[in-house]
Amino acid sequence: MTAAESLARTAGRSTRWSAVAQIVRNFSQIGFQLLLVFFMVPEQYGVVALLSAFTMFMAVFRGLGFNTLVIIQNEVEAGGGPAEEKARWSALFWVNLTACGLVGLAVAGASTWIADFFTLPDLRWAAIVLGGIFWVQCSGLVHMAILERRFQFRTIAVLETGACVLAAVVGVGLLFHVDGVTAFLAFQAVLGCGASLAGILAARWWPLAPDPGSLKRIDRGFSGDLLIFNLLNFLSRNVDKLMIGRLQGAADLGIYGLAYRLMTLPSQLISTAIDRVALPMYARQIGRPAEFARSILLAHQNVTFLSIPMMGLVFVGIGDGILVLGLDAWVGLEPLVRIFAPIGVLQAIGTLTGSVMMVTRRTRLMRGLGLYNTVIYVGSILAGLPWGLTGVTISYSVAFTVLILAPTLWLCLRPLGVSMLQYLRAMAPLWSAGVLAVAAAELAVSASGLEAGWARLAASGAAVLIGYLIVVWIVAGPVVRRIVALDFFDANQTAGERP
Repeated sequence: MTAAESLARTAGRSTRWSAVAQIVRNFSQIGFQLLLVFFMVPEQYGVVALLSAFTMFMAVFRGLGFNTLVIIQNEVEAGGGPAEEKARWSALFWVNLTACGLVGLAVAGASTWIADFFTLPDLRWAAIVLGGIFWVQCSGLVHMAILERRFQFRTIAVLETGACVLAAVVGVGLLFHVDGVTAFLAFQAVLGCGASLAGILAARWWPLAPDPGSLKRIDRGFSGDLLIFNLLNFLSRNVDKLMIGRLQGAADLGIYGLAYRLMTLPSQLISTAIDRVALPMYARQIGRPAEFARSILLAHQNVTFLSIPMMGLVFVGIGDGILVLGLDAWVGLEPLVRIFAPIGVLQAIGTLTGSVMMVTRRTRLMRGLGLYNTVIYVGSILAGLPWGLTGVTISYSVAFTVLILAPTLWLCLRPLGVSMLQYLRAMAPLWSAGVLAVAAAELAVSASGLEAGWARLAASGAAVLIGYLIVVWIVAGPVVRRIVALDFFDANQTAGERP
């Protein structure tokens, strides 16, 4: 077995474990938030949506790119033995811990202003709690990165799954005894802190004592660029929710927030799991451009193949789903979800570009893209607001597809010798199968005369899945066989060939 095949097999096994952890983690988070829908009206759910936005804001500062440096350093750089490596990781650990502590204190200190700005008193104490638990959540970040660098994704899966189970027990238990906001905060605290503390023990690595002189070991340019990009990326991805919450109220925010949450399912369940393994693999392929480019295309095919049927089910089933679950207050959700469904697949693909730019040290380009993306998002939301939630959704979707994703893919792939034509040829069979399957399912269910309800929901879902699998097997058989065999990075084919 060649080194390339061995790496591909290791990455394949790791991807399966990463997928398990990611699916359990995100299904528990999404499931818990959907459970809140039954206990809360849209206005109350809007508070949870804002808390989720603040949680993501703090996550921008979690790591400052330090976890990525742990994974890729010494893979792309020469020099330095175990002692130097331990000193570098220790410096990353202490700086990260200090920075995260300051961020947590800042959020807690701004709690009164946050509550007054949104005119939601519950946000005051909630922001204090979020700031308090943030430091603990950050304490195991470097340790988890060490596990990822070692491809110990089975250990990570066990730790994160255990934390999810415990968080679900605590959160659901509290949901029947306290209000939904309190239960949500308890769920997030157990989920983040449990996995972090367990990761510290599992990594079997302890940092050296703090040493101010060790700061020179940190690539501050890399971390600074990545921090700015993450901050701008957060603003661009959440400015729509902040503006809707401020200008149109918590009810509209609750509906839009849930639609947006459903759109991000492929990113959270699929692309994050694959990209998490791809990063350390890319770091080992950086000196082999053909193999590197092939792995990138395979990762994009994996995400596309798995995301299309997921969002196809959401597209055809959202109307009946709202009806059979008796969610009368959420009828405005259906048109937004149908617009967002294909964008969910595209957003999952866009998530994969960050790791490529990080491992090739193009963080300055990422910083520039972050600023560009923010301007485009703000402009698209302002353009859509006069037409309400539907206008914002359409404007956001068009801007992301045409003005953000297309140029980002081009900038990501061009230095690797992959043209956009090659890329589109690799993805076109999967997309054509998805469009045909969804269109056929819609026509078949409409012609069947089934009344709205469970029967039509099941029929439309089955039609999408069966139609997609049949068509995609015909037009992209090799891709399907590889993914069905869980051989995500094609360990059995010659390195250097492209899909």
